[in-house]
Amino acid sequence: MRYLLFFGALQLALNVLSQNMPSGTGTATYNTCSGTFYDEGGSSGNYTGNEGSTITFCSNDPTKLLAITFTSFNTESSGTTCYDFLDVFAGSSTSAPLIDRLCGTPSVPFTVYSDGPGGCLTFFFDSDNTVNAAGWSATINCVTPCTTPVAAMVNTSTVHLCGPNAINPSSYAVNFDASNSTAAPSFSVDQYIWKWGDGATSTTTGATTSHTFPGPGIYEVSLQVNDNNNSLSTTGCNSTNSVTKFIEIVPSPTMNTPTTAISCNQSASLSAIATSQNDIQLPPSPPSGSVSLPDGGGVSYSSPIDLSGYFNSGSTITSGCYPTITFDLEHSYCGDLIIDLIAPSGESVTLFNGNSVTVSLATYFGSCIDGADDQVPGCPATYTVVPNGTGMSWVASSTTAAPSITCAGYTGTCATGTAWAAGTYDSMNAFTSLNGATMNGVWTIKITDDQSADDGTIFGWTISFPTSCYGNLENVTPDLSTLNWTSSSPSGAPSIPSSTASSTPVTDPGPDPCFVIGSCIGNTLTNSITVGPFPNAGVYQYNYTVTDEYGCQ
Repeated sequence: MRYLLFFGALQLALNVLSQNMPSGTGTATYNTCSGTFYDEGGSSGNYTGNEGSTITFCSNDPTKLLAITFTSFNTESSGTTCYDFLDVFAGSSTSAPLIDRLCGTPSVPFTVYSDGPGGCLTFFFDSDNTVNAAGWSATINCVTPCTTPVAAMVNTSTVHLCGPNAINPSSYAVNFDASNSTAAPSFSVDQYIWKWGDGATSTTTGATTSHTFPGPGIYEVSLQVNDNNNSLSTTGCNSTNSVTKFIEIVPSPTMNTPTTAISCNQSASLSAIATSQNDIQLPPSPPSGSVSLPDGGGVSYSSPIDLSGYFNSGSTITSGCYPTITFDLEHSYCGDLIIDLIAPSGESVTLFNGNSVTVSLATYFGSCIDGADDQVPGCPATYTVVPNGTGMSWVASSTTAAPSITCAGYTGTCATGTAWAAGTYDSMNAFTSLNGATMNGVWTIKITDDQSADDGTIFGWTISFPTSCYGNLENVTPDLSTLNWTSSSPSGAPSIPSSTASSTPVTDPGPDPCFVIGSCIGNTLTNSITVGPFPNAGVYQYNYTVTDEYGCQ
């Protein structure tokens, strides 16, 4: 009897842990955070024809997201036509927003999540009366949602360093401390992503690090962090803020070299003149990293660029500040892709939508395309999207061309057919949807693959704004504090009389053009002396030393 009862308890547990799609037009609802979800045929059989059933899963933990990970998937399809499909809805019924339509053999594993803690996912399966395939298997879990970590630095004050022409040049190795960055309770920051402003990036697991800057200039260091909540991503939850710190290797002043020839027993008049110089942070066009675009079937891939601190505080997008976007992309079958630009405050514009093109949906992106769905990158082409109607049209067949047959760095076969020609294109949607968007912060390009069987790579992208929109670029025009004369040779040269340098303001001295005209203020120091008389023939050297406000000599 004990064995019989044990068997019965085991059978009940299996029924709870394994849920099949209802047969026919049935419906079912389960509140659970565990188990396996199968098609109507279960773990070993194919599904049947003429299905039209619905099943809903809801998280039984109000603090966690429902996560359903498909480990296998196979339904009848041909090309982009889904004969048997599984629709996924973000809610407790099929009237909730449609997340995706799954069919064919998309790359697995992939995961769909509820839209909030304690939320539900509803699945509707439709099959015709012909081919019946193996269906799917998916694991049911509940995961902790992201609470955004916050990036911070212990000291964000600007660092001023003396340049290589100074008597006292600085070391360009600078230490950084981000130990006051924070994560949600029960989690910790485990990745610090540094962008050094000189083209280099670093990811550290510790909060303290050092970076050596290449030479004179203004460098904006930015930091983002990830925590160790890997429920939704292997990289954890990402900070949406960015903290910045400027490193300025200050420019040396211009200095004249007074030289005079005199006769014996005459005195010499020497006038030393030094003028502040100006250095301006260039308008940014920071590159992003490369992002693989595997076959997604509705999955979105994102690539961020951090523009925190480049604009005046509170700046928002207006028609005069619409950006231009350039990306390097290789992808077979453009009908798969939707490309969106997302502002730091969440507003977005669709730059390209493969569902709206009138040319063949099989048109490629790139110069040499790997046509296989194997995640091997071919070679990209460069595409620029502008907001002002001066580019080519994505819907015009005249903008396509035959792709290359070979390219450097790719040893596979280049697909034949047509590809979008590299060049400048108009956005498919108007940039007015960005009006009012926050300019400072992380801008993101999001590429959604809404069909199966094709892949690609975005090799990088940049975003740039009209120059007048960068209202908060850093500049440095050091004030000159002292100018003093000394004698260096020969011994017995006439002594230097006491003297005082005079200072006059200088506006926008150059060599860099001041970004806001009239706002770069430095000064000119002048110190004139008369030395002599010189009783003996020879060459006499007198030096003058200038010290700026940062102690650079």
